Amino acid sequence: MALAEVEVLTTSEQEQLSAPADEPKFDRLIRTELQGGEPAGETPSPPLAEDWLERATRSRDPAAWRRAAELLCADPENRKRSVYAAEQALKLDRDDIDNWTAVLTAHACTDSGKLGEHLRAMGRRFPGLSLDEVLVPLWPHLQEKRQIQALLKSLGPIVRSSRSLWREADIPYAMLLGRIGRAEEGLKWLRRVDDPETTERARLSLLHYLNRHQEIIEEFDTCRHSSDPASLYLCKSSAIQMGRLDMALTLTRKMIQLDPFSPSLHLELASLLISLADPEDRNIEEAEHALAVAADLGSTAAQLFLASLAEGRGDKRTAVEHYFRVGTPERFSHSLSRGIQLLQELRALPEALERINAMIQARQKPNATLLVMRGELYARMHDFAQAEEAFAEALRTDPVHLGASMGYSYALLENGDERGALRLTRQLLDQHPDNPNVLNMRGYTLAVLGTDLAVARKLIEDALIQRPANAAFMDSLGWVEYQDGNLERALELLETSWVLEKNSEFGLHLGQLLWRLNRREDAERVWRQAAELYPVNPKIEDILDEHLGR
Repeated sequence: MALAEVEVLTTSEQEQLSAPADEPKFDRLIRTELQGGEPAGETPSPPLAEDWLERATRSRDPAAWRRAAELLCADPENRKRSVYAAEQALKLDRDDIDNWTAVLTAHACTDSGKLGEHLRAMGRRFPGLSLDEVLVPLWPHLQEKRQIQALLKSLGPIVRSSRSLWREADIPYAMLLGRIGRAEEGLKWLRRVDDPETTERARLSLLHYLNRHQEIIEEFDTCRHSSDPASLYLCKSSAIQMGRLDMALTLTRKMIQLDPFSPSLHLELASLLISLADPEDRNIEEAEHALAVAADLGSTAAQLFLASLAEGRGDKRTAVEHYFRVGTPERFSHSLSRGIQLLQELRALPEALERINAMIQARQKPNATLLVMRGELYARMHDFAQAEEAFAEALRTDPVHLGASMGYSYALLENGDERGALRLTRQLLDQHPDNPNVLNMRGYTLAVLGTDLAVARKLIEDALIQRPANAAFMDSLGWVEYQDGNLERALELLETSWVLEKNSEFGLHLGQLLWRLNRREDAERVWRQAAELYPVNPKIEDILDEHLGR
């Protein structure tokens, strides 16, 4: 059995890797970028809000009251108290618009029913202020239809009879209508505004709500001359919806002119260029340049895309560099694993070990995932004494790390500590009774020792139910049948395993079976093929010397 691939992916990474196969390139990349972004903020705990309340009471600082109101608003159990905190800030300074906005936000998040009253008072205090700007802080708190309906009810009288208090009141009113499925009504409200440029973004948004993408792209000339990023985004999105990638490409280039430091825009430019590439790949060079810019701006997805393109053209060395730039034990550890695999294909496992060791040494604290990778590299190079030490160190760092436990049990078995391997695989099976790698590891350990073969067979068959095309599992089951004397069944399994994956351990087992079946020439052929694999398996060399006097 070959050492099973170490399970070191985080849940979020597994979700990224399980993206639907038919998901468009750009959507999949942006999905990766967003999921790999900064962790979502946690709901502030009440003690933090209490600290700010205490600080505000002592200092009589409006900013402290506003901060307390913000934290209370984010805590579902304390939202009603946010109005009190915000009103304290307003009492201290009625000329600061931030204090008025804090009260407005508090009323929005508590559904106090006083939103309209406060809006009217705010309009009288700051005549000529844009309602659109004032409502911006409210948007995160308007997630439910009833909240938007309450705000619309408050805004109705303002929009209809108090237009002198607010500029552009019709625009946010129309947008709110769109958010609750009344986009057609919102478009009618926009007709009250005489300036088309002012209503451009809102009108496009409402058409977007209505899925009237054809109408949007019919205004392509207006879109491409726009300087509003949101309007450009809406036009580009509609162009993609209608399959007009050429239009989307033009609009994306315009968006990059307005915001040249957005990695996601360069990433989308690359995706569109690749989607539009002809058989001669005339757009690929520009796409790679866009990806390089996005990567320099910090885009992980761009690095992964560059690695994929490099692999596609057979440039494994460049792909390795991209994978190692992206990968860390905490995020995108699968990139490190892929980089290591490519280095094995390049016959450069010592370099992979050097890279992993450098990452280990650069950290102040031991990292179990990196130590597991070190152990796996030693195992691949058939240095099981060093592998055992690395896996043991990983377990000292993280006693419940499954990859470390799996690797350690395999190293124990290879180093002749059969009791230790049996004990550890028994523990792993108790803890992870449905994990296919654990089922296989326990079954293979029993097979190597030639004991409880019926149990071993059942365990590995259960693993194969979950992963029916797994070459390592087939090799393990083949070895069970070999040990149990079922040589024809063993031959079927071991030959299939060898066809699926050219692994020296699989070749060793198949050759031993062929030799036992008196097919000496076939056994020699398989062993010699296995001897050419990298890294060289000393057990293959030993068996060639033993049987063929090489």
